[in-house]
Amino acid sequence: YHYNKQGNVKLAVVVRVAPVYILAAIVGPTLVHYMPIFFLHLLMGLVLILISGVVIFSHQFNHDLNQRPINSAQLSWMALLAGMVTSMSGVATGVILLPYLSRYLPRIQAVGTSVSCAVVGCGIATVSYIISGFHQSTTVLPPYSLGYVYLPAYGVVALAMLLFTPLGVRLAQQIHTEYFKWLLAALLSLSGLYSIWLVL
Repeated sequence: YHYNKQGNVKLAVVVRVAPVYILAAIVGPTLVHYMPIFFLHLLMGLVLILISGVVIFSHQFNHDLNQRPINSAQLSWMALLAGMVTSMSGVATGVILLPYLSRYLPRIQAVGTSVSCAVVGCGIATVSYIISGFHQSTTVLPPYSLGYVYLPAYGVVALAMLLFTPLGVRLAQQIHTEYFKWLLAALLSLSGLYSIWLVL
């Protein structure tokens, strides 16, 4: 809402990415349902660390404002990768889609467009996790669970996002591109290491 209000959402890109995200949001939770937890944590941790390296060593954030047309096939593949990682790990889609979109759009517009795409993917993925875990025994899942969605944690995270998203939007506009790149890479690396540490 905040990004769109400021004109920083490329709706044409969102419309092209949304169907791919919907597909990934359905397939991802189904794969996780049958995947050993050790393998899932290890895979997601390595993916996040790899992406942090790509963010650091790429020049995708150094946008020259000479906008180029986005390759439809590339965008679809990047959206599929971003959607699968998001739906399987709960990590925001921006860690993959944002660096790619920054090659073609001003950084703040790339952020706003990526966030808007995430709304579609995360909404569908949440429903998929509720459905895929709906028939699990209460001895397997903790109380106050709706399928694979643990409602107390969901409430805390949703409240925190509601309160701090406006702050994040302002910071994204004010942080220098180079600092933004290193901050994003650091957050990705820490998340990846934490994911791996959980199963060691």
